[in-house]
Parts: sequence; C-alpha cells; structure tokens
Amino acid sequence: MCDAMSGAGIFAGYRQRNQQKTRKHRSRKMYRVREVYPVLPIRRTYFQGGMMEHLGGKEQLEFWKKRAQNFPRYENVAGNYELGILDRMKGMGVDFRGKTVIDAGCGTGMYTLHIAQEAASVEGVDISEEMLHFLRIDAEANGINNLSIVCSNWNDYKPSKRFDIAFCTMSPALRTSEARKKLHDYASETVVYMGFDGLRESNVLEHFYPIFNITPKSFSDAHKMRAWLEENGISYKCEIVEGEWVSSKNPDELTESTLNALRLDAPDADEETVRRNLEKFRNADGTYTETVRYRSAIIVWRKS
Repeated sequence: MCDAMSGAGIFAGYRQRNQQKTRKHRSRKMYRVREVYPVLPIRRTYFQGGMMEHLGGKEQLEFWKKRAQNFPRYENVAGNYELGILDRMKGMGVDFRGKTVIDAGCGTGMYTLHIAQEAASVEGVDISEEMLHFLRIDAEANGINNLSIVCSNWNDYKPSKRFDIAFCTMSPALRTSEARKKLHDYASETVVYMGFDGLRESNVLEHFYPIFNITPKSFSDAHKMRAWLEENGISYKCEIVEGEWVSSKNPDELTESTLNALRLDAPDADEETVRRNLEKFRNADGTYTETVRYRSAIIVWRKS
C-alpha cells in the first residue's frame, strides 16, 4: 500500500516556473554512440532493444535529439520540484550522503546533479547523447565533477561495480521484469524508484487524441513495479504524489512538443492542424498554456 500526499503545497513554487516536463523512452536497433564530452568522461557502448516498440533506433534517437533542446534541466534554486521530491525520499529513509549512486535514465540530470552534491559519486546512464550533453554542461557550470556518464540503453548497460543506491525516476526503461531486477541487483543498500501511477493527462494532448484517432496510453509503471516487488517478496515503502504541472510556451514551442508527442502514435499528424487547434489554448498575452495532471509513486526498498 502507498501513503497519499498532495503536490499542491511543497511543489507550489514549481508550478510558478516556466516548466516543460517530459519523459523518456528507449530505442531498439543498434547504433554507435559518439563521444562528445571533452571534460567529464563518457563510456561508450552499443545498445539494442528498448521500450518504444513502434519506433526504430534512428527515429528514436532523432526524437530525443529534438526533445533535448527544450527538455527540463537542472536548476540550482531552492524549493524547486526536484528538491521537493528528493526531500520526500529522504523522509522515507533515503540518505545520499557519501554514497555511490547509479541514476538510470538520468536525462539532462535534473535529479543527478542535486544528488551528486551529497553523494560520493554518481553514474548517470541515458540513451540520448544530447540529453547527456546538457548534463555535462550544467555539471561544469556548477562545479560538479564527481560524475561518470554512460550513453547506453538500459538493457545493454554493464557497470563495472555495484552501487550503494540505485535510483530511477520516470523512465520507461524499467518496463520489464528483467529491467526491474537489473536495477535491484545493482544496488547494495537501497533502491529508489519513482514512476507514474495511473495518471498523466495533458489538456493539450487530450484535445488532439480524437482528432488523430489516438487511444490515450495508460501510465502505470509504478503499479507494475509494486506488483514485481510483491511477486518477489520484497518489502517496500511507497508514497503517492498528486498534482499538476503548468507550463507557459510560445506557439512554436507548444507546436513542436505537441507534434513530437502525437507522432509517437500518429506519424501523419500534421503541423497545420496542430497549429490551428492550438489557438484554443492561447492566452491574452500571446502565450499558450499546457496543464498536465499527474499521479506518481515514490517507492523505496532496502536490500536485505
């Protein structure tokens, strides 16, 4: 069972920002990853397999290359969303101080870089070299150098050691029993997971689903993680976070993010139709507002 809590209080400051929260997927085919980080080291790997079954490797990498340009990044400010979530994790007994940490599906490092300021070291793993490029930029800008960066599909990632804490937030890389077990096995002390728990609803995308004959997806990764833990007799703590993300965007930004999301299920979604229908979300000042209602679960368990 999970304890419920609202995102309205601790995360209120987050809603006042100009945020653009998105989530990631993984690719299927094999591609070589270029080394693009001259300062922080990056390990290269081949990868194969993944979670976006209807997108090939090139399509997936191109998708995340585009998304990386406007993807949320680390913010060195008090009271932001990621710090609020990390505080909740600490309240559940997680202590990053002096620990070695693996961050699976780290993206641009929104959590990675906060954790690195307390941990002994952090290894960030993600499929997108563009996402990792921004992680490296923000790490250097904030003087954070206890990182190693690996560009890899989770299925093919092979670390050289175990970590005190295995950490993963909002990554569909863990949608199989094998992937969940891999995260579990790489931790020597604690595993920290956060995933959607049945709700991620965008007012913008909901408007377009019937236009392009799209059936909305079910976001239940946290439910599946709990089921896996229970099947394997693993005790865990769980807290539910509910709230909404409100982002203000210009028409080009909202058009691009909407098309990227729609084309995962409707490759023929056209820009003209999207732009025309987005006028419904236009504010008096010329900006456009997207609201995403969500419910997520923070799940923590200790290795016996």
